[in-house]
Amino acid sequence: ENVGSATAPVYTERTARLLQTYDAGRSTTIALSDLDGDGDLDAIAGVERAPEFEPIRSTLRLLENLGTNTAPRWRETASDYLSLDLGVSASSYAPALADLTGDGRADLVVGEFGRDLFFFRRTTAALASPDAFEEAASNPFADLALGQRPVPTLGDLDGDGDADLIVGEFTGRLRFFRNTGTPAAATFTLEADRFLDADVGTNSTPHLGDLDGDGDLDLIVGTADGPVRVFRNDGTPQAFAFVDAGTIPMPRSGTAPALGDLDGDGDPDLVSGTLGGGLLFLRNASTTDTEPLAPPLTLRFEAFPNPTQGAVQFRTSLPPAIGSATLTVYDVLGRTVFETVTTDGVVVWQGTQGPSLGGGLYVAVLRAEGERLATRRLTVLPR
Repeated sequence: ENVGSATAPVYTERTARLLQTYDAGRSTTIALSDLDGDGDLDAIAGVERAPEFEPIRSTLRLLENLGTNTAPRWRETASDYLSLDLGVSASSYAPALADLTGDGRADLVVGEFGRDLFFFRRTTAALASPDAFEEAASNPFADLALGQRPVPTLGDLDGDGDADLIVGEFTGRLRFFRNTGTPAAATFTLEADRFLDADVGTNSTPHLGDLDGDGDLDLIVGTADGPVRVFRNDGTPQAFAFVDAGTIPMPRSGTAPALGDLDGDGDPDLVSGTLGGGLLFLRNASTTDTEPLAPPLTLRFEAFPNPTQGAVQFRTSLPPAIGSATLTVYDVLGRTVFETVTTDGVVVWQGTQGPSLGGGLYVAVLRAEGERLATRRLTVLPR
């Protein structure tokens, strides 16, 4: 719930599950749009690991809003929406919706782990039909330089009537591509491969939306640790000027936020996918009393190199209020394989040394006074 205002939103959790008992699978991302033209917001969720398939794989899920524009009621009507097969390396599906063909309907862009964005045009078929979207003959994203696990968001940042592109990725970097084409024929040109010089940790999941109601698009970014970073647009609809406006605290890790007015009151609510696969719903209940967003937490927790075949360096920079923290590395079975107390500086973990260690996935957790501060996933490659 927003305990701030429309111009200075401060969100707190309203419910941990927008859909009761809904668990989409590992690492859910979400895109919102009125896909069936009935005046309320539907959703497409991307899932990295859908457990009901053998072998486990990525998928899209269609969530149709069977309620109204003031009382949403989502139901999963397709667990393998469009039956996508994007190739051997395809995983971590990340959907975005925007009109890229100039027909007034939202088209579909899907990011996947292998550094690609795929483009699907909206057809006239019914929303739940497998033919609701068709892969376009020409893909304006085909030759873009993208990082691993790209997560797209689209919106008109320069007021020329077409959708520009911001892409998050596994390293946490944001890339900005300006649309130098037209509303009906997009052409994307890289303008910044380290957009805003933003350091959001790993797995950045950006989303463009007018958060403060001033008519231009703001930027929010989900993070591996959970808090959603806010970059307020203090420019104009024709010339953006993003400033760091702090964070929205979140109760889960691996957030992937999206904005949309789900209750029909004219301001944006927030829905977020999570690492665990559930959906978070934060209703915007604006008041006239304002409180500024909290300043960004001056915490840095990096692992380098990642992936690695040798030692891993953990680089930490703690907030002034935290003198020291405990760094713990777990294997996939949850066993502790390394633990130490750290302050600002560098800690080295010899990740492939020792008789019980080897190639695989590990998780590093930084804690202080029993609270988790940050999490990093590590991939140790076999020698």
